[in-house]
Amino acid sequence: MFRIVLARQGQTMEQGTIVRWLVEPGQAMNVGEELYEIETEKTIVPIEATRPGRIVRFVAQPGDTVAVGALLAVAAEPDEAVSEAQVDALLAESPDPASPHGTAPAATPSRGGTATPARDSKVPVSPKARALAAELGVQLAEVTGSGPNGTILPDDIRRAASTMSAASSPGAAGVRRTPLSPIARTIVGALERAWQTPQFTQGILVDATALVEARNSQGDLGFMDYFLDAIVRAAREVPEVLMRIVDHELEHRESIDITVATATDRGLLVPVLRNAGALDLRQRRDAWRALVDRARTGKLAADESAGGLLALSNLGTRGVDYGTPLLPVGHSLIVFVGGLATRPFVVDERLEARPTLHVAVTYDHRVVDGVLGSRYTGALKSALLSP
Repeated sequence: MFRIVLARQGQTMEQGTIVRWLVEPGQAMNVGEELYEIETEKTIVPIEATRPGRIVRFVAQPGDTVAVGALLAVAAEPDEAVSEAQVDALLAESPDPASPHGTAPAATPSRGGTATPARDSKVPVSPKARALAAELGVQLAEVTGSGPNGTILPDDIRRAASTMSAASSPGAAGVRRTPLSPIARTIVGALERAWQTPQFTQGILVDATALVEARNSQGDLGFMDYFLDAIVRAAREVPEVLMRIVDHELEHRESIDITVATATDRGLLVPVLRNAGALDLRQRRDAWRALVDRARTGKLAADESAGGLLALSNLGTRGVDYGTPLLPVGHSLIVFVGGLATRPFVVDERLEARPTLHVAVTYDHRVVDGVLGSRYTGALKSALLSP
């Protein structure tokens, strides 16, 4: 028998949430096959088996949030006969993760990373209950478990948290708290850090007549394709915006890496389209659509989850006419595109009804001043006027 423990995905990962198991108890697993999906602070990652065998018992269940190295399941060798008593004995051993005699992990991230052995834990606490206690500030020593052999379950933690809340806030009836998911915690942290960056926004109103004509004449291209193309063309014309502050130094970039804000059922993700400037319109179309699909299905690679320099947020399809975007941490600018609508517009001193859209660009004021920003904003407008 051997243990399957939570593998580390990235150097900063400390815990993850089990999304789902991709195998059933008793099912054979082969090297390279995906065993389970884990939600980290950035994305959902499939984890592959690194040795053959079969699952004999799940320890962590979907929805459980566990620390790196925590025990997830027990597996048997391909031809090994295992009894329930043997599994119980293995679970009771609780080897020291630092010991060279500990059992080697059986799974590793399918897109990189390493796994660590299981952590020692003598307290009968389910993984999800332990993580929930940390989120809600509940002391495990003060909780009585209702599970088998006194195991503390998530409901025990919630009851304890409810008692604490009632004691400290006697008038707060009808109020409940739920822990943030790893992705949600990352989003909150990023938003809190974003305000530390001095930033300013410039806005323009764009005559979208040419955009509409281009989209109608090229049925395989949409407005997003032209928005991304305009960002790339403007960056080529004003490459000075391809900079950011790193360790109190200016980092100059040649690659035009664009973060595409993507709504998913797990919250807003920010996958990065790498080297967008090296692609033509249709190559870029295929690349960003595949990127967004991977984001929504939890298949992003580690290098696709962070590291963008320019960003695009398009809320026009959701009925938003205008907005002031908040600059993502580590970016030099973000372009916000509002809704396309027919509005009064002056053309050659005549008032006409034209398709128009509002565009706002927020800049990192540490690397882009108002004049440089106006150059990029102007270049972006010119690109949108001539798709």
